[in-house]
Amino acid sequence: MKKIAIIGLALLAPIAAYADKCGYENLSGTEYRMTDKNKKYVFNDFVVNPNKDKFGSGQRSDRNYKSLRNNAFKVLSTDYVTTDSAAYKSKPTSKRYREIVIDEKAYTLDRYFNIELITSDCVKYYHAPNGNKESFDYKFQKTDGTANTMQDFSAFLGKSIEAAQVKAVSKYDDFDKMYEIKTDFFKKQMIRGYLDSEKEDAANIQVYMSLAFLDKWGFVDTAKDRNGVSHKVTTIDKDADCAGKSLGLGCMLTETVGVTVEEDFLRKNTDGFELKLSGKQSKVVFVSGELVVAFLNELDDLRKK
Repeated sequence: MKKIAIIGLALLAPIAAYADKCGYENLSGTEYRMTDKNKKYVFNDFVVNPNKDKFGSGQRSDRNYKSLRNNAFKVLSTDYVTTDSAAYKSKPTSKRYREIVIDEKAYTLDRYFNIELITSDCVKYYHAPNGNKESFDYKFQKTDGTANTMQDFSAFLGKSIEAAQVKAVSKYDDFDKMYEIKTDFFKKQMIRGYLDSEKEDAANIQVYMSLAFLDKWGFVDTAKDRNGVSHKVTTIDKDADCAGKSLGLGCMLTETVGVTVEEDFLRKNTDGFELKLSGKQSKVVFVSGELVVAFLNELDDLRKK
């Protein structure tokens, strides 16, 4: 019996030594593993060799992803530059950065950075994140069995995200005798409004937003907030992109609308707010608190001058 035990320990020793060679057990941070439903899609946003593009030799070899599919992993770094991600350095801002919202806060995701991770059997992989929480939940699960939180998601992205710097500007129109206040665009939304020359009453405050529909127009004409209060909707523009129709993808239809809100409503919703926009189709959209705060800060600054 003692002999069998000794043989067993001798067999286990190389495995333990192998696991210890990368110090995996001493790494801090949350431990994850791939979800069963995502294991077959690892080629979509993982590479095993950071020095080759995603179609380079060995990158799509199924056997190279066995460790990722079968073992837990931890994050090593969140600002790793791979051959693929390096190409984003020279791309326009609109291509390099993606605007995302985490826990109702505005961020920009820098595609120049990848997530470097290591499995429990010491194999490294490189993940190109898309900044989508639902996608994160679909792909990864914590090994302790608890649900992924927004804090987990934010920590996983780490240095690849930065808080968005949303600003507002104003200018005075000598003809209309009004100040126009306008925020930056964020996620295809912006807030614009007007302040009278006496700097007392803010008027015509609208949230501008672009809504995308596939094949069928939304014909949005109503908007309601979480309190069931209706807000006036003004159609500003419509655009149809049917470039993918020949591939059977249908037309992407974009409706740009302005939703009228009051100053008091914005002051009560500085953390952001949701609106349900309805017509022949419906969408629920979230308006970032950064847009609200930027608009109100510029409004308040004007009144102080």
